Amino acid sequence: MRLLKTLTDDDREQLDAFAKSWQARTLGWHDEQVPHLAEEELDEYERGLTDRLALLQHAVRRMSAPPEWEAEIAELLEEEYGLPFLDECPDKRAFLMRVLGEEQAALKAALSRFNGSWVPTPPLSKTNIESVEPIALPPEKAHREDSSTYLLKQCLVDWSDTSGKKEKTRKEFSAIFLRFAAFVGEANQPVDLIRVDQIRGRRHVHEWLESVAKEQRVERKTLAKYLAAVRAVLEIATSRGTIEANPAMGIRLDTLAIRDLPAGRTTMAKDSKRPLDAGEIQRYFARMDYWLDDHRVERAVAYWFPLLLLAFGARPEEVATLMRDDVRVDDHGQFWLHVFHPAPSPDGLPRLPKHNASLRHLPVPPD
Repeated sequence: MRLLKTLTDDDREQLDAFAKSWQARTLGWHDEQVPHLAEEELDEYERGLTDRLALLQHAVRRMSAPPEWEAEIAELLEEEYGLPFLDECPDKRAFLMRVLGEEQAALKAALSRFNGSWVPTPPLSKTNIESVEPIALPPEKAHREDSSTYLLKQCLVDWSDTSGKKEKTRKEFSAIFLRFAAFVGEANQPVDLIRVDQIRGRRHVHEWLESVAKEQRVERKTLAKYLAAVRAVLEIATSRGTIEANPAMGIRLDTLAIRDLPAGRTTMAKDSKRPLDAGEIQRYFARMDYWLDDHRVERAVAYWFPLLLLAFGARPEEVATLMRDDVRVDDHGQFWLHVFHPAPSPDGLPRLPKHNASLRHLPVPPD
């Protein structure tokens, strides 16, 4: 993987293929989803298209891509080409504005189809088709698997071995995908034994995302990451031939029944960063098993980390970098946490504060 700060001719060719294909791909996803929607879901879906079009039109006028939309494009760009953009790349804005225009055209065409005016999908050129082929596996792994025996856990292992993602991203995507696998499996079925053929198509992914949005009340950006993780891992199953099409590919959050939930907001609500009230805190900490099932960290860390956040009201990165020597006691017997003490972390890296005010001492509660 290479970070794009300056573009080569090959980079420009790949980005050009991506942009040229975007309108056709967006309409293709629309055509795949609509036949499977119930009558009441169609109204919700159409409203989602209208809201997304308004969001993108506003972004074009401002000449600034919406952060969430930009993250979606960046995720696909990295998955398909392994080319993540840097903010310093001078071509980034022009590329994003171009893709924005392509998606606007697709959304207008989709809405026209709802109103009975058929707008044809532009054809994908040969270059475009080649550019969006599924992730290629090494020759020794590029064989067809039987979907009745191919396990989701093995699919995850294969993705982790070939993705080229950073370790942090692999752990994060793995934890998300295992939760999806548990949702797909039958009651009390061990997650290690859940098969790919137990996924009931696109609707199954829809139901899982909606359950995450309702039960965990995550923000839209987080739900988009959940979708990206499942989409990326299942692409391996598509490449192996265990499923004909990736059921997570082409799903848009706009089509989910989450309009009145935090994940349904296309823009950040004004009170999204307000302090949690007592009832919300009690609800979040009533189910410690949610954290204990997080496979990204050790069980002891999963238990104590959120409790320390609750007790001190500190930022996650502050609690995550605490060391034994950061716990101090003064002459009066009061214990304190020295946040971002100058001593380096165990791996030798400096513990950088968010700003100077972050260099502070927090009292340890007596209870």
